[in-house]
Amino acid sequence: MKRGLIVEAKALALILSDIEYKKNFIKISKSCEACICCRVSPSQKADVVRLIKNDDENAITLAIGDGANDVSMIMEAHIGVGLYGNEGMRAVQSGDFALGEFQFLWRLLLVHGRWAYFRNCELVLYFFYKNLVFTLPQFMFSYINGYSGQSIYDDFFITFYNLAFTAFPLGAKAVWDQD
Repeated sequence: MKRGLIVEAKALALILSDIEYKKNFIKISKSCEACICCRVSPSQKADVVRLIKNDDENAITLAIGDGANDVSMIMEAHIGVGLYGNEGMRAVQSGDFALGEFQFLWRLLLVHGRWAYFRNCELVLYFFYKNLVFTLPQFMFSYINGYSGQSIYDDFFITFYNLAFTAFPLGAKAVWDQD
């Protein structure tokens, strides 16, 4: 059964003032499909996001706003999305992403979010192995060299290696990468 939760500003103020109420609010809101906070202040919006974010370390919070009153909520969330709206550009300026309409949110989350996740996973492994290949000969050379601190590589080769194996693969991945 799908459920939703609607909380009004005075009730939310009461919930945020007591620890036991907070625990019950988190428990109830996790069992719902959506939690809507009506007529709440900007600080209350940020407090709700902070409450969910601090409860579960593995949870990733997303805040979407279209005006200056949403800035604190957008800044508190892991991912902030600002919508171009009639209320000004403050939400867009403070968000990680900017959208013209809500309909673009699906593509942002499901397509670009997935691509960003895979790119980050691949690049973390790539940089780990790249640096391993670069530093392992340094450690072997330092053993042979009596740990004198002398480098096996010239400064030009260090710069060229980092340029060739850091900048160029990132550029190629950014240009040609898609599922």
